Amino acid sequence: MNSVKIKNRLNTTSGMIAVTSLSNLIGSILNIVAGLIVAKLLLPEELGLFNSFSIFTGYIILLQIGIPSGLSRELPFFFGKGEIEKAHKFASTAQFFSLSISILILVISIVVAGYFYYLSSIDYAFGSIIIGITSFRAFYVTKYLKILYRSNTDFNKLATIDFIFAVISLLSVVFIWLYGFYGLGIRVFLTVLVELIISFYWRPIRIKPEWSLVRFKELFKIGGSMFFVSSIYGLWPTIQRTVILSLGGVKALGLFALAFIVQSMLGIVSSSISNISFPKMSYAYGKGASFKEILNIPLTFVLYAIVLHIIVAIIGWFLLPIVVEMFLPNYIEGTEAAQWMLIVSLVSVLVIFSNIYMVINRNTDRLKSNVLGMLVWFIAVYVQYKWYGFDLIIFPISLVIGYLSSFIIDGYFFNKYYINSLNNIKVKK
Repeated sequence: MNSVKIKNRLNTTSGMIAVTSLSNLIGSILNIVAGLIVAKLLLPEELGLFNSFSIFTGYIILLQIGIPSGLSRELPFFFGKGEIEKAHKFASTAQFFSLSISILILVISIVVAGYFYYLSSIDYAFGSIIIGITSFRAFYVTKYLKILYRSNTDFNKLATIDFIFAVISLLSVVFIWLYGFYGLGIRVFLTVLVELIISFYWRPIRIKPEWSLVRFKELFKIGGSMFFVSSIYGLWPTIQRTVILSLGGVKALGLFALAFIVQSMLGIVSSSISNISFPKMSYAYGKGASFKEILNIPLTFVLYAIVLHIIVAIIGWFLLPIVVEMFLPNYIEGTEAAQWMLIVSLVSVLVIFSNIYMVINRNTDRLKSNVLGMLVWFIAVYVQYKWYGFDLIIFPISLVIGYLSSFIIDGYFFNKYYINSLNNIKVKK
């Protein structure tokens, strides 16, 4: 097969899915390896302090108010209609908003850093700069530039960008080895700079930022509700880190990094299945497949994933303490929480089925499921904390309970959709 045929095949939908999935898999592995090296080089207190900065970014990103979500819908929609100029107009307004808020947050972070430096609080001055840089990345790179990549060719470029980012992220751990805690800042700046340059250079739409209140309102009208639903679930990890930091301090947050690494490692499987099955489910829905047929698409993958996770959980439960004691002795106190995260990863495989909400456009029901899961998680954390005091294992245990609660609600809705489909009632609003 010559290079032209290979290129054409990669630019097909199936080729795009394969390239993206492979890139995400390799990138995730590289990020996990980088995370383990960082944990090896830093004390839990240092890693916890640095991770606490990301909590602020997690909340600051809410200022996007759904404009990127609106753009992600309007851009391909108007391209599909052939209204290229209109698509560009919406992109220019979104760019103005994203760039303006990115620069504003960065400037504020520099001013705050100067204040902390004046007070001789170097660590907080350093943290302020990190928050500004990561917020800039979130608003302008992730929530604007990467949304411009819409076609199969663009997705392949985006996969390449994410892969390069993962490689630079891994290689740049050398700065942590050289400069310790402050090497983390150099690493963040370098990775964000490289990602910004490549994403900007390869951007498929080259337009200038232009403000329009009318288009801004339209983007908010389209993306506001989408953003609200996705943000509720997306805030779950941020809220958990906030609670851990509030109750246990920076050392506890640093120790819990081991559990996050385990979750990320096993999450590769669920993420890959979701990335592959979701477009297939959407395609089947568009072709007129029944609700049962759509739900059966990820079923086989999920069953295989459950078996794999059970095997990994059994082996990992006994092997993890030995590995941590040998290679990460400073994180021994976080071992039990990491063991429980093996169970969390097993249960979270069931979340793959929730893609059906987006396929049939029932995001309101998805919101109900997510909110209930988070509420049950919070109650479980509160009850365990009151009974046993602070312990890192209460968080993964609560996650298991929260995920199972969400899945029960999912089962209720899925059963209702199935009955409606038998009665020829549309499941789409």
